[in-house]
Amino acid sequence: MEEKLSEREINLLVTDLCGRLPHGVAVQITFKDGRKADGMVYAVETATDVYAFCCKDIDGDLHYVPLAQMKPYLIPLNELSDEQSKALQDTKLKCELLSTGFPTFNYSHLFDFMDRNGIDYRNLIDDGLALNANDYGIIYELRQ
Repeated sequence: MEEKLSEREINLLVTDLCGRLPHGVAVQITFKDGRKADGMVYAVETATDVYAFCCKDIDGDLHYVPLAQMKPYLIPLNELSDEQSKALQDTKLKCELLSTGFPTFNYSHLFDFMDRNGIDYRNLIDDGLALNANDYGIIYELRQ
């Protein structure tokens, strides 16, 4: 039985995945017959409000996968490695230094960093819309 996503869940997932597309997104694909495969998302296609993502599985085969049949592997903020935590703090500090003297952040750099490194800052894991990468042994190589 295919999972039905609410409008809120669709908006959250599409927004999150599209921000991560340029950096590569590891996902678990669930096929209609129940088989599961790991893959990477490369593109999104839309037609009459239906989203399908172009995924390449570990065998190199391309699939167009409906949003409800895939879940990204992400790292919860509270489970970052020491290296990831330090890099996140360094990025936050750089954002502060880039500001024009006002106590504000240039948040786009911070969100880009989290997108590049598979960090779940939208709580998709807690909402059941993503999988904890640490639980599945999925490693995101740290990218500055």
